[in-house]
Amino acid sequence: MMGVDWVQALLVAGFVACWLGWRDTRRRAVLAGLAVAIIGVALWGIMIDRWQVGGGALFGVLALVAIAASRWRADRATKAGRAARPWRLPWITGLLWLCLALALLFPVWIFPVRALPRPDGDHAVGVRTFELDDPSRKGVSGVPADQPRRLLVRIWYPAGDVSGMRPRPYMTRAEAGMSGRAIGDSIGFPPLFSHLWHVPTNAYEDAPLAPGARALPVLFYSHGYTSFLAQNSVLLEQLASHGYMVVSIQHSGDAGATLFPNGDVVPFEPLPPQKPSDGKPDPVLVKAVAAADPGARLDAMLKLRADAVKSNDRIGMRSAATWLADRLFVHDRLQKGAVPAAVAPLVAAGRYDRVGELGMSFGGATSGAVCMIDRRCAAGINLDGTDLGYDAFDRDMPVPFLMFHSDPSHIFKLLGAPAPAEPRGSNEFSYERFANAGSLPDMHRVMLADSKHVGITDFPLFIRWPLKGMMLGTAPAGDLIGTQNDMVLAFFDHYLLGADNHFPKAQIARWRGRLVPMSSAYVARWWRTKSPAEQAEITRRIDGVRRP
Repeated sequence: MMGVDWVQALLVAGFVACWLGWRDTRRRAVLAGLAVAIIGVALWGIMIDRWQVGGGALFGVLALVAIAASRWRADRATKAGRAARPWRLPWITGLLWLCLALALLFPVWIFPVRALPRPDGDHAVGVRTFELDDPSRKGVSGVPADQPRRLLVRIWYPAGDVSGMRPRPYMTRAEAGMSGRAIGDSIGFPPLFSHLWHVPTNAYEDAPLAPGARALPVLFYSHGYTSFLAQNSVLLEQLASHGYMVVSIQHSGDAGATLFPNGDVVPFEPLPPQKPSDGKPDPVLVKAVAAADPGARLDAMLKLRADAVKSNDRIGMRSAATWLADRLFVHDRLQKGAVPAAVAPLVAAGRYDRVGELGMSFGGATSGAVCMIDRRCAAGINLDGTDLGYDAFDRDMPVPFLMFHSDPSHIFKLLGAPAPAEPRGSNEFSYERFANAGSLPDMHRVMLADSKHVGITDFPLFIRWPLKGMMLGTAPAGDLIGTQNDMVLAFFDHYLLGADNHFPKAQIARWRGRLVPMSSAYVARWWRTKSPAEQAEITRRIDGVRRP
């Protein structure tokens, strides 16, 4: 909790206690003073974006009204010559004030401000942010036709001595006013995460690189759609503390408002208006997710994809291509050393001919797309992203790959469909040829039980029960964060560094019941039931909608 949280809680508790139990003649004056102080703290909280204490203003105003009404009744009784009523414990009004206090302080509880958990690697963590521009691509994602593609890049890295330095906030105040509010915009409450500039991280801005660091293993990361480049900071800090250089890219126009170092802002490009809905889910989408037969699901998915291709869909077509180009561009520039002079020594410490690819949601799908075509990718992870570009549809992933799913059970419930006996994810037809499904030794699929999609971010640290369960999943925050850290670090240690860490069996055993292995072997069994002519027809349909 922040200082403003404690002050407000103590003042409100003091008011309720005074109302209930104090009989002194100064009671009304003290209560009025407390009410005024509560209003002042509420305004202070609003000024520093801790909107969660702002409800205290209403509490204070109501308290002043109640005190004035009490004084008015007492004065009337005195003027009328009536004897003062004997004092009795004001249980009813006291309980009302207590209930109101709990209700108004509830946002403080449900949206905690606490430091990110410390990474457990041997290194301190440094972080630097800079801009890269691609003049070969202009007018991309809603910017004027004559403007180049502008990308915000942030690197987490193993640092040297950080004595006397202060860690970077999760967001600066300016970033919170942009990216933080963009997250709130998506659910109709812009201030939702505007307070995150009060959250300290474990990364030190512009910290010196660890002494002797060279040929560091490099990982490229992309965030989720409409989000921001630091949405998995806990994971990225963990990786950097273990010696990795993690390059995160904010995909301007498809991210929350992007604030560049010079103060320029590229806003989120609004999505086109959606077709009117009768409130029922698209039956083709329901079939693609919930049909019992794999062939029926595949048929529905190909219909959805054909519609996206025909309409040149913003997300599945244009954004998917843009994000892939962004990742390749940033990789090329860093490998050539074509970066601002201030970060050139840091960039030069990385190894770029053999890297890991990583991302969450849309960024995870992008990571899979990169690994399908770029030989510099040595291993990749998709954190709960759907292969919207069909880059990996009915294709074997050429490198070790981890598909990390959230729990799909709530999706079936949302669609009103029965959950399958064996859990399956959204990418059941991707990353393996149908004939090979479930047989590639370095293709791993795992589900995080009792999680929801957005729970595979840092957000479980910022939201408590009951809202956390509704938005992020019922698994404890420590499990939601810990499983990510454990699986991702162990995967890259194993496949990039050659560590003998018994991946993934050891990690799944450590999180038994929380991490659930998944297999797509049923796809191969279904495929073998098809005749050569049927297989050829399915392949033709897939090739017809695949991104070139």
